[in-house]
Amino acid sequence: MGLVDTMFRRLRSTVVPAAPSESSTGIREVYTPGKPLIVLVPGYLYHQPIMRPMATRFERNGFQADYLSAVVNARHEYEHQQQLILDHLASQREVLAQIPRIILIGHATGGLHAYEIASRLQKEGLYTGEILVIALSTPFRYKPNFFEEQFLKAGLAMRGATTIRLPKVPRNFVPSTTFKVLSVTARNDEVVNRRMATLFDGWSQYSLDTNHSGLIYEKIVFHKLLALVEGRTF
Repeated sequence: MGLVDTMFRRLRSTVVPAAPSESSTGIREVYTPGKPLIVLVPGYLYHQPIMRPMATRFERNGFQADYLSAVVNARHEYEHQQQLILDHLASQREVLAQIPRIILIGHATGGLHAYEIASRLQKEGLYTGEILVIALSTPFRYKPNFFEEQFLKAGLAMRGATTIRLPKVPRNFVPSTTFKVLSVTARNDEVVNRRMATLFDGWSQYSLDTNHSGLIYEKIVFHKLLALVEGRTF
């Protein structure tokens, strides 16, 4: 019991208070031709604007950012969420053809959506330009043992998540050959461990000195993500 007690104490100490609800959907209704597009996909706490600060920071750095806070929500299963995302992007198909680059950034299970949406955009002929996927603490290898599963559910519940939507049928996520995928983990992640969050036989490509929530909240992490988006090293 000592190990379990320690786990829950650690979870409580790293909880970030939920941001207040907002009425705005956060969705960009019209894309701007000629500007790179950042698409931010949350993985849980769907009704909360948890990635809004990141969207604002990208906008200030010359990108247009579309935060899918209303498209992805707890009412729908994973597969339905994904179709809604694709439909939302397809609704601006003509403008997408004039956008030089799409960067999909997903947190937690939102990273699974980012990966699969990138693939579907190409396969369904919706976008032929350059695509970059940045997956933040994403459980690509979600095949946990009993203890890990309880740890994951507890970690999400402590953050106010009433549910987590995962694929009904297990996916075999492998590195894509048609678009670039960067996997980013937190060294102090209390929810998704590094083994779950890698697409390769080894550790993820980037590991940052923060925790699960810090990957979307911390300014220093944002600057590192901006460097990745711009093709710089850090």
